[in-house]
Amino acid sequence: MESAGFETTLAFRATSHVPDKRRIAAAAADLLGDAETVFVDEGFTPQLIAEALPATGG
Repeated sequence: MESAGFETTLAFRATSHVPDKRRIAAAAADLLGDAETVFVDEGFTPQLIAEALPATGG
């Protein structure tokens, strides 16, 4: 079965519009506030969001 998807590769997305994606990730992490549980999907921008989350001390 051929893929019907048109999504670009992760390698391409990891080098495209990175400064904008980092700003989006920082803003998203700030909006989460004191959330105890966060589900993060796959992809470059979600990876940046996860990296922007504060580290826990446990």
